[in-house]
This record gives sequence, C-alpha cells and structure tokens, in this order.
Amino acid sequence: MMESVRFVFAWVVMAAMPFTGVAQTPTRALALQDSAWDLLFSDPDAAVPLIEAVLRDSVALPDSVVANSLSHRAIAFLLEGRIEEALPTFQLAVNLAEEAPVRRALIQTNQALALKDAGELDAALRVAGEVLRFWEEQGDALLMAPRMRGLAG
Repeated sequence: MMESVRFVFAWVVMAAMPFTGVAQTPTRALALQDSAWDLLFSDPDAAVPLIEAVLRDSVALPDSVVANSLSHRAIAFLLEGRIEEALPTFQLAVNLAEEAPVRRALIQTNQALALKDAGELDAALRVAGEVLRFWEEQGDALLMAPRMRGLAG
C-alpha cells in the first residue's frame, strides 16, 4: 500500500517540478532538510526551494526522509496561510513515517495543531491522543505534554 502511495506521490511531484539531474542521496537530502529547517521560520521563501529539492528526487530516499520533508512543506503551507494544502501533506508525511515512530509522533504533533487551527477539533484531539499514548509507551509523556498545550487554546 505504501509503495503505491509513494509511487503516485512521486509522479505528482515529478510532474510539477523538473528533474535537476542531481542524484538525490540520503546524505544530501538530510543536509538540504537541515538548511531548510534553519530558514523555515525566518525566510520561508528560501526554505521552500530546499524542501522541494528533496521532494523532487525523493523516489530513492527512505520513507522517513521523505516524511520529514513533507512535514516541513506542510509547515511552510501553514506559514503561507494554505491550511487546505497543509492538512493532506501532513497526513501523507504521517503515513510515510510509519517505520520511524518518533518522527511520526513529531509530525503528528504538528498535524494536531494544524487540525485545531482548521477547526477540526475532534480530529485534532484524536491525533493528539495518539501522540500522547505513543510518548506514554516510551516513558516520555511528561516531556511531550507542554508541546500539546497549544491544543487547549
């Protein structure tokens, strides 16, 4: 199932963005992700091309790397006021992060906050509950609770 979702996603991304001719490696993708994250909140216009560079050539990357870039792109959509595009992007990131549970929980935290902002309170609480259960299982629920406070207000 995940392979077909990823295949469809890859074709959509490739159709929207031209291939650069640069083979994407996990090391290069992680470097681009780090640079994008550093810029995302201070200069989103500079961050988005870095995120899209990872996504453009993502077929050969591990799902967790693609999920992280999708999460960054969803956050960029939120910063651009495009919540209707952020929500499905977060969901795709969550789906791809299935084999990286910590990454998945972090993505779901942002997803829950975006759902709350979109007025989808039941969905936000459901996702937040999943995140808190995960951290409880890890023994870290108290560390995660302050991040989830944004759902209350």
